[in-house]
Amino acid sequence: MRTVIIILFILVALYLLVWQSLGLWLLIKGFTKRERKSVDRWFLTISLLGLFGIATEWIMFWPAWWQRHKGKKSRLWWWMDDARFSDIRPSGLAEDFEVFLNGRKETIFLSYEWHMRNRIQNKYNKHSPTQTGKLRVVKMISDNLTMNGKKVDQTLSWAPMARLKYWKNIFDSEEGSHVNNGFAISKKYSIFGDGKFWYEDDDKTLFFRYSVLVKYNYLIFKGWRNIVMGTNARGYVSTIKHKRFKRII
Repeated sequence: MRTVIIILFILVALYLLVWQSLGLWLLIKGFTKRERKSVDRWFLTISLLGLFGIATEWIMFWPAWWQRHKGKKSRLWWWMDDARFSDIRPSGLAEDFEVFLNGRKETIFLSYEWHMRNRIQNKYNKHSPTQTGKLRVVKMISDNLTMNGKKVDQTLSWAPMARLKYWKNIFDSEEGSHVNNGFAISKKYSIFGDGKFWYEDDDKTLFFRYSVLVKYNYLIFKGWRNIVMGTNARGYVSTIKHKRFKRII
């Protein structure tokens, strides 16, 4: 039991250290009281729910799965991800979940793998902000995102953010916005550069969006670093990824 507590303590410390360090760009730039509240809402939601998910999803998923037919009436609804389904797509599945299944039927083990990537997603979505109307840029800090050699408008409804997309494999040459790994990087669908800005919606709620995709080269560590923080059209987001170099075609 003592070992488990020590491991959880280390995980908590590392998690908070990572996200606090990622937020330094805001401290360096300086921000108003209103901006600080916006960051606090994001950070507390991401950190607390993230830690709660890490500590509980691995065990709570199993009883939650057996009660999944109860929907929101289930006392374990928090630990499921209803967003993996879609009422408007012919398959009845959300695009990212359909890509994950790749033609396979959902089983309890595949679902467990998915939910370990998307921990306590129902609870998380419940606490994510709902944006209304058209966004209005309050302060543009950096506007350097490009896709297929052209500048990307960060204020578009699909919330463009820095990302890597791939050619799926060398045989069927499939590429697209849903392909997150493959034999080569897609120049057409990847978004390079960095973008940082503050914006508000019709309700005058302040949000921020930060995303960057850059090369890094530290001794034996080489590749792409992709950091995403803030809010997109669906709610709060937080990602840090390191990807190795591949051909860009």
